[in-house]
Amino acid sequence: MEHNGRSRFCAWMQEPDLTVTPSLLASVLLYVSKAPQGLSSFLDLLNETWPSMERDQQHEQCLSLLSKVITPCLSTINYHTVADLFEFMNNTGTKDRLVPAWVDILVQIVSADLCNTDQCMATCQWLFHHLPPLKSNQPVRFKALTILGHIVHAKSQDISQTLPNFIDDYLSIMDGEKDPRNLLLAFDLVRLIIDKFDISRHVEELFDIVFCYFPISFSPSPNDPLAITSDDLKLSLRQCLAATPYFAYYATPVLIEKLISTSGSAKKDVMDTIRLCAAAYGAHALLPHAQDLFGALVKEVYHGSDASMSALSLDTIHQVVATLATGVSIDNIRDPVERAIAGLLQEALEHLKAPELRHAKSASSILRAAASASDPACALVVNAVVPLLYEDFNLSNPLGRQKAVLGYLIDLLEANNSLYGSVDSTEKDRDLQTPLAAYKQRLFQIFVTSLIHDQQADTELHYLYFTGIRLMVIMKRFLTADEIDLTVMQLTRQLFYPDKSIQQLLSSTLTILAKQNPQIIQEHTIPLLLDQLKSRQKPYQEILGFLQAVAVDPSLFCQISSDLWIELSSMAKQPETLMYAEAIASSLCHLLDNIVMTDKVLQLCQQTFVPSILNETIKSTLHEPDSWCMNPSLLHSLASIVARTVRSSPDVQQAQVMDRAFQVFINGDLQLMQVSTVGKVDDYLLYGTCSMDKAEQQTDRCSRDMTLLFPVMIGNCRKDIHLPVHDLHEFLGHLMEHSLVATCHARQLAMNASIAIIVNKWVDDDMETFLKKTIQQRLTPLLEASQGSFATRRSALACFIWMTKGLVVRGHPLGLAFVDDLLHLCRAATDLQMEAANGLATLLQQDELVLNRSCHANVSILYRQRLFHHCLPKLTVDHYHACLVALSHLLVNIPTQVPMADMPKLIPSLVTAFESQDEDLILSMIQVAKTIAPQALHEPEHIKTMIGRLLPLTYKHDRSLIRLNALECLAAFARVESTRTRLDPAFVRQITRSLGRALDDKKRRVRREAVICRDLWYKVPMASSF
Repeated sequence: MEHNGRSRFCAWMQEPDLTVTPSLLASVLLYVSKAPQGLSSFLDLLNETWPSMERDQQHEQCLSLLSKVITPCLSTINYHTVADLFEFMNNTGTKDRLVPAWVDILVQIVSADLCNTDQCMATCQWLFHHLPPLKSNQPVRFKALTILGHIVHAKSQDISQTLPNFIDDYLSIMDGEKDPRNLLLAFDLVRLIIDKFDISRHVEELFDIVFCYFPISFSPSPNDPLAITSDDLKLSLRQCLAATPYFAYYATPVLIEKLISTSGSAKKDVMDTIRLCAAAYGAHALLPHAQDLFGALVKEVYHGSDASMSALSLDTIHQVVATLATGVSIDNIRDPVERAIAGLLQEALEHLKAPELRHAKSASSILRAAASASDPACALVVNAVVPLLYEDFNLSNPLGRQKAVLGYLIDLLEANNSLYGSVDSTEKDRDLQTPLAAYKQRLFQIFVTSLIHDQQADTELHYLYFTGIRLMVIMKRFLTADEIDLTVMQLTRQLFYPDKSIQQLLSSTLTILAKQNPQIIQEHTIPLLLDQLKSRQKPYQEILGFLQAVAVDPSLFCQISSDLWIELSSMAKQPETLMYAEAIASSLCHLLDNIVMTDKVLQLCQQTFVPSILNETIKSTLHEPDSWCMNPSLLHSLASIVARTVRSSPDVQQAQVMDRAFQVFINGDLQLMQVSTVGKVDDYLLYGTCSMDKAEQQTDRCSRDMTLLFPVMIGNCRKDIHLPVHDLHEFLGHLMEHSLVATCHARQLAMNASIAIIVNKWVDDDMETFLKKTIQQRLTPLLEASQGSFATRRSALACFIWMTKGLVVRGHPLGLAFVDDLLHLCRAATDLQMEAANGLATLLQQDELVLNRSCHANVSILYRQRLFHHCLPKLTVDHYHACLVALSHLLVNIPTQVPMADMPKLIPSLVTAFESQDEDLILSMIQVAKTIAPQALHEPEHIKTMIGRLLPLTYKHDRSLIRLNALECLAAFARVESTRTRLDPAFVRQITRSLGRALDDKKRRVRREAVICRDLWYKVPMASSF
């Protein structure tokens, strides 16, 4: 084998073209793998044959072959082999035309960390010696810079001791570099050298070679695989200039000169660079140039026409002032911040004397940027500005002047909170006293006291008042208790201000106060809101929203929820106020969702809410006098309260809840209930029937059914809580039998949910056997029967679906077996096809009351994704209508990223659904396509197929909502950049022509979306042709 490898190599050397073919490479690799010394044996072969090579091409191709051999052999190369390689390199000499091949070899060896220190040093010297003549060869320079970067990162200390001229030699390589890919590497290496080496003797040389690129500009190629942008180069260059304070002496005056003399993008680059370099250079470097620097920056703010440049100037002012503050302790510098911003401050004060003029607003922005940068600057600005604005503010002034002054004071308050932190943020916690404390009475008088006496009905003016109050409220240790008390009184009185934005501002401010001072909110705000709620003089939706906003403390929650419960108990007894009662119950659910469940809160729920809910729902079910008027919406909210209470209770109390549920709903024991009379005793039992009051219609007879509470009570207990039944299998059998004959949908749903909960939490091996047997003997005959009562068969299917849900959610294998049976029903020619298809929605949708993680259910990770991958092949084989409906439920109820990879498989089903007569199916599939298809489809034929089926829906379909959604889906395709490169311009022109028909739609919304969609597609041909 070894002889064959040598022979093959020697024969190749005699070939005229010397192409490294795959067969040659395979032969050499086999030779290397079988040789005793591995790669060293091949190096010996090269050493042996090298003197006989007469052509330079032979040398080049041999090194090229060596480079290709090294790549798969890196894992077997040791230091001895590397030594042989370097010896071979030294023995053979290095002509200029062989340098690229050797660089290819070295970059592999160095990147794999196979070189010792001496070899790394030798590599650096070799590169410095041979690289300068090859300035035009970009790939070689790129690899050489990669080699140097790797060695500097790993061997910086050795380089400092062994190669004293390393920095000078590197600068000679970098000098004149223009390729953007190489420049990024070169800039990174400069920062690495600054970080690793002593550059004190090379500062000017390093600065010159870096700064010669400033400002840098670059127009990337549209097909650049590396996607290097001009911003990448600019940022890397800035980071080089900011890498060391040594550059400050050279950079600062030049940057300021460029700031004054340049404009446009070059000026932006200068400001970005100053902003980044300021902290690195320090106050020493900036202070001598501060006046010129600030002069140029404020000029851009006052007189510039570009808002983005003005904002950048303000950011630069902020950063420079913050840097200057670090020099307050420097010897021989008296108050550097005051000296630096004196001119800036004086000019701004002059402009503030005419607050309505445009320059005054710019001056306020400048002062805000400076004040938010450092404590000394904030003190200087506040001490100069607040007295001036206080004297200028008067309620008799024109509204424009009042608004301007309030706006400038708000700027100062925001600067203060940005610098010193606030109570609603944890970013800063400084102990420094804000300079605004000395002017607190003046500020309080302007924003709070003036609000009391102000008679103007100007919304914008009042918004400024409330904004200033909010900013003072969130300042740490600013307002006293008495001032907060007065503030809360004023804010509470203004809560029902007609403007919605002001209402939101007041509500959020009171929320902050409720967290910090709940007693004051309890004293002033809550009584007023509750009085307004009971008087019904204001919209109850607004009042309930305010109560939800301030109920952030457990004590506030208890007070609010107790009063709301009393109001609910009164309003739920009257049919005309039932909608109001529903809103209160919904608010209580919201309050429970957002409050910490302390012992006090839990006690209120356990001792007041849950018992009352059980009592009142039973009374309503039994049609007792003065009972609550129930409907499904109110029942759902009450069940949510019970669920939130039970799931938060400890085990002992959950066991009591479990016993209570069985006593009431299974055994019919009402001894603990406050029920004075009994009608039909089985009305409230889980196995009972719904009675009908004389005044009720047949369709409303189940609206009072409260058996939903049974699965809610047992389903929110932990699985460690045992069911109080002797035989769980027998109990499940009873639930199933009664579910099959139940005529009330709500009661049937309660029993099916109970089955799913038990199966999910308490299933075991015996239970699995029981389920299989019961389904086979009881449910399967009903599901497969072609005759018999449709209602009974539908009930059997509903029971089967919920049982399957309990198993699927916990990830039990039996669940997927039952899913297969369900999918079989979708394809079977029975009247249960659509019921089975809709059953997939039941399997996938998460119920907020039961069978979720917060309810302590067994929820398997990613069970929806597993169900999707299990069902997809079975639903895309046939395009039956029921299968398409089931597929739509599957796609709508899973995360959008799950079906991305399978989108091409879904195209036939989507296309068939678009052509169906089922409008709901079309809508759901368009929603799926809009969300997933534009990003998931890559083949032009797939994209064309989808778009071709969507286009007729934009103008032919009778339903406007479908036309609108089809247009939105097409617009989503046009917004994806990859679509533009995959579609030919002719097809795009066909799309725009077809979209023109939608411009004459009867509906305004459709016409507007058609204009947007067509405009997006008009831009696609330009991108494609480009």
